[in-house]
Amino acid sequence: THIYGLGPAEGIKGELMILDSKAYWCKVENGLAKTSPGNSSKAAMLVYSRVPDWKSIAIAGSVKDYVSLEKTIEKLAAAHGQTLDEPFPFIIRGDISVASWHVIDWREGATHTFDNHKQFAVHGSISNVSATLLGFYSNKHHGIFTHHSTNMHVHIMDDKKTIVGHIEEISTPTNSITLLIPQ
Repeated sequence: THIYGLGPAEGIKGELMILDSKAYWCKVENGLAKTSPGNSSKAAMLVYSRVPDWKSIAIAGSVKDYVSLEKTIEKLAAAHGQTLDEPFPFIIRGDISVASWHVIDWREGATHTFDNHKQFAVHGSISNVSATLLGFYSNKHHGIFTHHSTNMHVHIMDDKKTIVGHIEEISTPTNSITLLIPQ
């Protein structure tokens, strides 16, 4: 119970997100990203945590981009007792001005590298929606479960559950989102 996780699907074909033990799999079908609930998918890699209780923190101001989201999470998590020396999950809930995302769709036989990773993906964006972001923060796991250039790995799901994607960029209106960190 109370499992939260994310990662690419088996075969690097889609994105996975687990919220309170409910799994969502977004895969590419006919060139379009399609999300479905259920536990029928397998993960190529999964970072997860069991979190029975969350601490809610209102985020004052707006988030202008992915870099400012990372800085905001670091600042607020540390200010509310979360050590930055250990990996931790976080959730962001609220209104999103715009978020760009990708859903990986690796071609068999292709060599997978960090540089060509996004070439094998469907890209999209959502705007002016309410959404949930699940992320994992670590300043020690670059290239393991975060990308090489960031301390976070973050997936997004709109409240209608039509898309689960890997966040590339994001902005929010002022005072419209809440950060949750483990209690």
